[in-house]
Amino acid sequence: MFLPDGPAVDIDPNLLRWIRVEQGNPLRDRVCANYTIVLHCVEIYRTRLNTNILKMPLFSVWNVVDLRDSHNYELAMHIETDIENSNVL
Repeated sequence: MFLPDGPAVDIDPNLLRWIRVEQGNPLRDRVCANYTIVLHCVEIYRTRLNTNILKMPLFSVWNVVDLRDSHNYELAMHIETDIENSNVL
């Protein structure tokens, strides 16, 4: 059972170790941000095959979380989009 301990709090920006931007690859672009506790990456795949079939680029979001030095730590990711789904979950 998920019981949050109060309202959500953003990760402290002072915990940012580095940001890496990879551009120019014919298959994808990638942006990664490495914080003390989480490595967060977003990849955009824009191959001709994907664009012709799906009419849109593909993307991937992934996180690597290191909780070895933490105890009773809650971590969530909030995503906002402009997708209109009539509030159907």
